[in-house]
Amino acid sequence: MESANILWMLVCACLILLMAIGIAFYYTGQTRVKSALNMVMLTITSIVVTLIVWSLWGWSIAQSGSDVIGLFGDPAHGFLLRDVVTGNPAAAGAKGGSYTAITAKGSALPQLTVALVGGLVAVIAVDLITGALAERIKVSTWMVFVVLWITLVFAPLAHMLWNGSGLLSEQGALSHLLGTRIHDLAGSSVVWLVAGVSALAIVLIIGQRRNFHVVPLKPHNMVMTLVGGLIMWVGFLGFVGSRENSASPVTAYAMTSALLAPAASCVGWMIVEKIRTHHFTALGAVSGLVSGMAMISAGADSIGPLWVLIAGLFTGIICSFCASLKYRFGYDDSFDVVPLCGISGLLGILFDGLFAQSGGLLAGGGFALFGADVLACLIVIFWAGVWTAAIAFGLEKTMGWRVAERDEDLGIDIVDQGESAYDFDDYTNSVYQGSQR
Repeated sequence: MESANILWMLVCACLILLMAIGIAFYYTGQTRVKSALNMVMLTITSIVVTLIVWSLWGWSIAQSGSDVIGLFGDPAHGFLLRDVVTGNPAAAGAKGGSYTAITAKGSALPQLTVALVGGLVAVIAVDLITGALAERIKVSTWMVFVVLWITLVFAPLAHMLWNGSGLLSEQGALSHLLGTRIHDLAGSSVVWLVAGVSALAIVLIIGQRRNFHVVPLKPHNMVMTLVGGLIMWVGFLGFVGSRENSASPVTAYAMTSALLAPAASCVGWMIVEKIRTHHFTALGAVSGLVSGMAMISAGADSIGPLWVLIAGLFTGIICSFCASLKYRFGYDDSFDVVPLCGISGLLGILFDGLFAQSGGLLAGGGFALFGADVLACLIVIFWAGVWTAAIAFGLEKTMGWRVAERDEDLGIDIVDQGESAYDFDDYTNSVYQGSQR
């Protein structure tokens, strides 16, 4: 059984990485042509920098290190994964040894698999933020931000929620104080809500794109966005399926919920768009899928099928209306990270407090779980908002986030990457030369 669970966790890790690639397609299709390559670069740097930081000290802060007042772990204990990896000396007569994962006594799973999945979940959290900052930020500043954000925001919050002694965990101090357990299976709070809050904090500091809400900033490739959203949905099965650390019956139901909720959310969003615009738009459909993923992450294992469908439908409806708030309040959240991740993640936590089979308000459990989930959301929003704003403000005053206005008009691909995603000059020349024959 141990080998089967190890294999399952490795499959889930591959699916989560696929989800990150899906995010790249999803966001890149929504950019204008002159910014497509920069969007992909933000995803690539999110992946590589996050994995390096996670292996150095992120894993230790989040899970491995000795608990510090329920807020974070000792960053030195698991430095460079030394608590989950060991040398395996060569047998007599063999040419060399190898490294192997450590399996603790009484454990059915090497912690290295948990560390691997945790690092990739951190990648998703970082990657989601990039959609709010598209078409105007420098990759160099973003890379520094990722280092600081993983260290000060994501890793401590992951510790609070998923470490047994963390403040917001099911066995943590807050759960004991309130006499109930705070439940968030796959991170509606620590991944999706945190991404939305952090995105909002950054965009308020760096400002709007040129011509925001003046001229239409249309996606250049909706097929790419649709395909990206569908790839995200496939990867999301591993995102949710990994949280039980085994291929169990609970995992089977959680993955079923991970299919039903986005489907219902997609339908909800499309209904609203049909009423408001008389069209079923592709962007609306895929946005509904993403908002459903964010919502169901918390209660994929604890909410019954009927409530999963109802919660998904309401999430799509609510978030479709919230997507236009950026125009009313004047903040430039490029690809609607705040409603799709932040508001949907918040709804996911609240719906768990309402609909959870054990302790949910509408399941006869009283207000205890719902109140605990609300308090947990407030703590997550405060922690992520304050730290992200401090990091973003410091980088704005030192390195600067934005390229020059002239460079933004020219296209950030040419300025920041020295390349372009599409070589239209060669295409135009080949067409012209063919017409002269």
